[in-house]
Amino acid sequence: MLKISIAKTAQQIDEVLQMRHQVMANIQNPTVKASTLRLMDRFDTFPSTTHLVVSQNHCIIGSLRLTLETPAQTPAEAVYDFRGAMALDPDAGHTRLSCDQYYAYPAFASPQFMLGLLLMASYLAMSQGV
Repeated sequence: MLKISIAKTAQQIDEVLQMRHQVMANIQNPTVKASTLRLMDRFDTFPSTTHLVVSQNHCIIGSLRLTLETPAQTPAEAVYDFRGAMALDPDAGHTRLSCDQYYAYPAFASPQFMLGLLLMASYLAMSQGV
């Protein structure tokens, strides 16, 4: 049975970062063995970042990162200025959320897998007033 939850402990977040590296390394070179390396960026360290994780038998097999807007902006801002396109006024109390860094072990990745993560991301966003 698959379970979607929020990574709350340092160990769970570390497992997410290791899983990201393993998935990326495996895509680039399928012969890569398990590694202790991690794949991360500065937004992973922000207190406004939440990692949704999918686990099976207490092992993380997929994740999706959500980052609420901060003065340091969001990960999406490096690619495109969404503020101008969305015409949101920050003084009106609008908050933005970046949803990125989706990773899943290929054996588990499916449209239903991703849909479950997006539904949980939507629920979390609404609960945060996004």
